[in-house]
Amino acid sequence: MKLTTVKLCRFERHLLQMQVAKCADIPCIRLAEIENGTAEARPDELERIASALGVSAEELRWLPPASIAYPDGAAAPSAPGLDLTGELGLPDTNQVTPPVV
Repeated sequence: MKLTTVKLCRFERHLLQMQVAKCADIPCIRLAEIENGTAEARPDELERIASALGVSAEELRWLPPASIAYPDGAAAPSAPGLDLTGELGLPDTNQVTPPVV
């Protein structure tokens, strides 16, 4: 899973994609494309997404995606007030055991 800044912010706020899309007044499929990096948000969309997430559009522009590999294990830079190190509360798909039926 590619973890973009928009997706990371949404995960940290425990919001569903449809909640952010509705609040930002954009189609859910468009938000999915932006989150997955297959489309780039237009400036007006980025403003609305940022507002829905409670951050500035500048923060979404400035923060690098968490999927970037930094040399020598260096950590990605972060903006004040945005915790990039917190738990996302998502299961590690490599560690999930299938349910017993």
